[in-house]
Amino acid sequence: MTNRANLPEVRGVGLLRAIRVPVPCDTSPALFQGPQQEHGFRVPAVQSDHRLLLVVDDDSAVREVTASMLRERGYVVLEVGSGGAALELLDRRSDIDLALIDLAMPGMNGAEVARQAHSKRPALPIVFVTGYVDMTALSEIGDEQIVKKPFVGDELANKVRAALGTAPGSFGKVVPLRR
Repeated sequence: MTNRANLPEVRGVGLLRAIRVPVPCDTSPALFQGPQQEHGFRVPAVQSDHRLLLVVDDDSAVREVTASMLRERGYVVLEVGSGGAALELLDRRSDIDLALIDLAMPGMNGAEVARQAHSKRPALPIVFVTGYVDMTALSEIGDEQIVKKPFVGDELANKVRAALGTAPGSFGKVVPLRR
């Protein structure tokens, strides 16, 4: 296939540029659902069952990136910037399937948010996100429940799937928290 550029001139505006460049992708049949094609290229299928996730992080940039990564996997994502807002949302929405909570937040930290969330919804799966290297503060939380920032590879998606109980070897839906 050849690339080509169309450069039409529009009076009073100048040249308009439109370039179409094919993007190579893995053509493995496992990545596609049926014959999805656009302009001759296969489009990867979404690999999710449209579960509703709650992302709790006080850093809006990190929250947006995390939510975007999860949406790309097909999840429906709600975002809040504090533990209090997360608990209010959990009071109003019984359809949230998983909470992804930053451990280090001002005011109410992620562990306290999780404790209060579990007092309201004991079966709610929780995955913690942290940028801290000192893991002694996380000694009571299993490694399968922690995603370290910055995210590496598919770790975020894999741990979310495991927490939802949709991956082989998943640890189920309940995350025990000790005081």
